[in-house]
Amino acid sequence: MGGGGLPDAEWQQLNSSCPEGELRLEGLYQVREPINISQGCKLIALGAVEIWLWQPISFQRLDLHGTVSFIAQDYLTGPCLTIHGNASIHPGSVVTFEGCVNLHSSRYSREDQSKSSFDLCDWALGGSLHTDGDLIIQGARLDIKSSYTNSCGGAVYVRGCFSLVCSSMLIVDVSTGFSGGGLYVGDNLTLLNATLKVTDARADFRGGALHCSQDISVVNSTLAVDDASALFGGALSAYGSLQLDHASVTLSHATAARSGGGAHCTSITVSESDLTVRHAQAASAGGAFFARKFMEFRSGRIYIDSVFADFGGGIYTVIYVQHPAKLHMRNVSASAVGRGAGIYAGQIEAAEAEMTLQGTARGSALFAERLCHLGKVNCSAAPGCRLRAMERVPEVRQLFCSRGEGFVRRTTTLSCQPCHEQTTRLTKDATLPCTSCPEIPMPISCESAKVTLPAGAMVNLKPIPRWEDSGESYNLTDLTEWYFCPNRQACPIGFVEAGHWPGDDAKFEDVPCREGFCGPGCVHCAWQFARSDSDVLHCIKCADKVMVYILMHLAWDVGFFTYAAVSVAAGKRDRPLSRTLLNQLMAFAGVASSVLSAVAKTDPVATLANTSRLLRSFVAQDAVSLSAECLLRHFGFPQELYMAHLMSSVLPAVLVVFLAAVKGPWLAVVVGTNVFLPSFTAAFGKYLVSYRLRPNEDTLLEFLPPLGLQQNVTVVVIVSSIIFCFVIGPGSWIYAVKRRRDHWEDPPHVRYLLSEYRNGCSAWEVERLVRKMLLSLITAMVPVSYSPDALIFLCLLVAMTDFGLDPGGSGNTMWLELVV
Repeated sequence: MGGGGLPDAEWQQLNSSCPEGELRLEGLYQVREPINISQGCKLIALGAVEIWLWQPISFQRLDLHGTVSFIAQDYLTGPCLTIHGNASIHPGSVVTFEGCVNLHSSRYSREDQSKSSFDLCDWALGGSLHTDGDLIIQGARLDIKSSYTNSCGGAVYVRGCFSLVCSSMLIVDVSTGFSGGGLYVGDNLTLLNATLKVTDARADFRGGALHCSQDISVVNSTLAVDDASALFGGALSAYGSLQLDHASVTLSHATAARSGGGAHCTSITVSESDLTVRHAQAASAGGAFFARKFMEFRSGRIYIDSVFADFGGGIYTVIYVQHPAKLHMRNVSASAVGRGAGIYAGQIEAAEAEMTLQGTARGSALFAERLCHLGKVNCSAAPGCRLRAMERVPEVRQLFCSRGEGFVRRTTTLSCQPCHEQTTRLTKDATLPCTSCPEIPMPISCESAKVTLPAGAMVNLKPIPRWEDSGESYNLTDLTEWYFCPNRQACPIGFVEAGHWPGDDAKFEDVPCREGFCGPGCVHCAWQFARSDSDVLHCIKCADKVMVYILMHLAWDVGFFTYAAVSVAAGKRDRPLSRTLLNQLMAFAGVASSVLSAVAKTDPVATLANTSRLLRSFVAQDAVSLSAECLLRHFGFPQELYMAHLMSSVLPAVLVVFLAAVKGPWLAVVVGTNVFLPSFTAAFGKYLVSYRLRPNEDTLLEFLPPLGLQQNVTVVVIVSSIIFCFVIGPGSWIYAVKRRRDHWEDPPHVRYLLSEYRNGCSAWEVERLVRKMLLSLITAMVPVSYSPDALIFLCLLVAMTDFGLDPGGSGNTMWLELVV
């Protein structure tokens, strides 16, 4: 109620009649006696008009124009303003009611009360504004504050239809002793291009904010209710339907002592609307919505947050129908276990719909007494989500469970349950159960949503063909196929982690293999990668500058061959230091990369390499580069070892034939074997690289050439080829020395082979050839990536053997070669 007073000179008495059907007002008016104008009246406010009420006012009919404020100064025995017929508020008008408290008690007989059609609201009078006919507000504004009645319509009572068109209406701090804490409408309520906001509203029976005896239609409008309570329909109540079309409706902090915390209606229809309910609850059913017949969600979005009820924490209805639209429910719960924390319905038809549940508390997320057809249900943020139907298991097209949970199907329930120990779920398809963790006999971390693999082991994840359109790159439902990796660098510590949200792909880190590697044990090379020339178990990314690689290798082979040919052709018994260094360089060049890589892969140096980019760049083999297999791929040939072997032998053969034609066959043999035979022999050793991918399984020889023979026979052929190289190469040198004649001058190649050796060691130049062949063969047969320690040991063994025999004439030279 208002308060205070003004000097008598400023008060005007409101006319108790409406001459010629028009009443013009200007300034401040007081009403100390009841005024009843028993005719239709057009009230025109000239400027801002205030009417202070100690007694109520009534009109037969009323058309209101202008800005008028009705301020109650005392408790009244009726509404501040009563219209016995129709009323309208015209465009541009602003009407305000404040402090209207109606203490009128409805008078009805026992005979009236005994009738089946009896409704207490038929005898009621509203708190601020009461119309027995229709009320139309068009292009205007109506504000009501601090209003009360002990029957129906705490702020506004409309016995007929109420239309709010292109207008705004604000109701604050209102209450009623029965229905419609803010607004009661006896017929249809229509909001068209309008805004209606109700805050702090109470009703003892129905509709804490508003109650309609027929249908509520909200079209292209905004309806907002905050802090409302009632026995039924904490915010809204309708005996008919609630129809939303292109509307924005927000109901927050609404409470129903029985059912329908947000809205209690016979039916609810939502089309192209945004409907939000927050912090609502009902003691019985329907924390957000209670629909006696059905709720149909055609299109738009419904967001329900923090609601609670005994049955149907979010929605309670007989039939729930949802078309392709989005329903999002967060923190919904039902106190009756299993009775629909999100939706409780007799039948749920939502085969094409999308539902999202987040943080669901007690009770099944969805409960249907009979049929339950669902489309996409997202429970990624609702641990323990359950879908239940009494008669048969719900039909769900797509269900997303929370991270670390798997899908479980029982007789009448679909549920998401945490993965048990030694199981995990990495796939985003939650319609599948949890997957067993890989049983690798090494320390492994297998959590419900993440699997971390140790270095040197891999799980062979099978790629999913693109035409299956699963949205995932690998099949993450089978983790049983695991292998050891011969090359530990191809399988560093890696992990697979489930996506955080539905539709998110799993996160991979060096799983199943490091980039460039593929296949069981990561021993094969992926697309755009090929085996390096020095290590058959290591893959390098092929560069595009093929000609650079070709020219570099041409220069290398031709340069060494030319220098060696010149040295042998000018052979003398006294060996110059440059020739000694040439042999050392040739021996060193064949194994330098592998030996340095082997040293780098030992634990102390590997630790240092993590902090030293210089060392990493010096020994790394994973940079963009080229190899013989890269050339084969570039020119369209198969990427096979035997093809690389053949291709790398073409140039040496041409050079040897050319030298034989110019200088003679024996000199060509000595130069050719000295320069090319070690690498040619080592290429046979690559075929014999073997490994075991799982304990107690056969050793694999996957690099053998396709000779069309049995594996054992093929191995014999390769070993025989290696032995033949060791016989024919050193043997030709020995034969060349033994066939010399004392009375003939030694040819240049013989002088080269006998230069600067002790007596009795005239043929020991062959030892250096054997040493180079052994070192090259060892580095090929024992890949540095497979066993760097074994590689270093065998190379040192060869070097120490050579040092112990010391066939040369100078100990200093042997020391120099050993250091190299």
